[in-house]
Amino acid sequence: MSGCGAGEDEVTFAHLTDLNVNPDSESEEKLKIVVDDINQLGVDFVAVTGDLTNTGSNAELKAARNALEQLDVPY
Repeated sequence: MSGCGAGEDEVTFAHLTDLNVNPDSESEEKLKIVVDDINQLGVDFVAVTGDLTNTGSNAELKAARNALEQLDVPY
């Protein structure tokens, strides 16, 4: 493959970091919007790094998982 540009071998991804999700909050609502946007992009996968939640409580982790499970691609 020569040059740069889109091709069959190209892999695309989205990167999310430091989500700090709190249930029933603005952070949860914004993550849902971002997930919808990513689904429209047609990327191959999503890399999620950094802090998923603030304290790691079950409620926070469930909120993050519920939002991320709406992705159409692996994460």
